[in-house]
Amino acid sequence: MFEYLIDLCEQKLEKALGRANKEQSDNKLVVLEDILTNVLSTVSREDNRRRVVGPNQAVDRAMLDSLEPPEGGLDLGTGSENQQQEEDPKTVERRKEKEAKAVPRRKKQPQVHQGFNVRLIRGEGKRSELIGNTIYVDIEHEDFKNRMKKNRTGHDRFDDRVCGYLATVIAAHYQDRRYVEHGPPESSDQAFQDMIDVYVRIEAKLRKNLPSLVKQMEAIEKEGF
Repeated sequence: MFEYLIDLCEQKLEKALGRANKEQSDNKLVVLEDILTNVLSTVSREDNRRRVVGPNQAVDRAMLDSLEPPEGGLDLGTGSENQQQEEDPKTVERRKEKEAKAVPRRKKQPQVHQGFNVRLIRGEGKRSELIGNTIYVDIEHEDFKNRMKKNRTGHDRFDDRVCGYLATVIAAHYQDRRYVEHGPPESSDQAFQDMIDVYVRIEAKLRKNLPSLVKQMEAIEKEGF
């Protein structure tokens, strides 16, 4: 009887710890989502500025702020509101399936739409997918997990390898969507140059945010003790 009670307590404790660890992991991933979304928003603003004033022209802060992507995302010609209303039913259903697997966000952690959103999902099997203006990245994909290592305390370690992987995946979807809006590249060489340019800028901005990301992750880990 005594052994039975010990086993029962151990099982309940294990489940409670599992729930706590998952909640902690979700909170850290929400921080990562927000940083990815903010970085992509900045890159989008830079590209909009280039189209308006040219890549080598100076521009003041007010003009840069005015080029922020609209709340509904990039306008593909029909207007973001019409686009959302006329979305294909299969696309709507696909989005719902993705959101069901996405990292949950607490009510006090709303995701601010900044033209593009990045959502991290679990267990889809597909590396990533762009639906509307949201890029879904599977954190259980083998390539992601191979780059996510553990630190000395056993927690996930977000480092340069993870940043590089995310920059590559996000850059590919982002540049593809820019071509949908503004037309295809003039040549395969131009497409290559565009892709490298976007990747380098996203990767550099993620690296710049890495210290802040790590600090926020450590704060969440301490809250769990």
